[in-house]
Amino acid sequence: MVMLHDIDDVQNLAIKARVNGVVVQDSNTANMIFSVADLVCYLSRIMTLVPGDIIATGTPAGVAHAHGPMTFLRSGDTVEIDIAGVGVLRNPVGEPVGSSPLPQPVGATS
Repeated sequence: MVMLHDIDDVQNLAIKARVNGVVVQDSNTANMIFSVADLVCYLSRIMTLVPGDIIATGTPAGVAHAHGPMTFLRSGDTVEIDIAGVGVLRNPVGEPVGSSPLPQPVGATS
């Protein structure tokens, strides 16, 4: 766990997203639409934040629909979000839950 006093400037941290080890987004918290302070302020008004909570900030520039050709996550992929000085959040992508397959985005290939 990283404490606030261990970070020089939360609004100036490198943030990267990787899919299967390939960097797909590379930016900085300074470039995000909402500041870290704004996110914490908003969330703390509607819920109690406790040590260990993870706040999803959204993603920096470089989402899949902006790429050519478009690429989408598939079952078996691994997604990593790496914030410098904070750590890496790593999640596997699983199969859709439910009896029917998810609809494919327009232009997506199986």
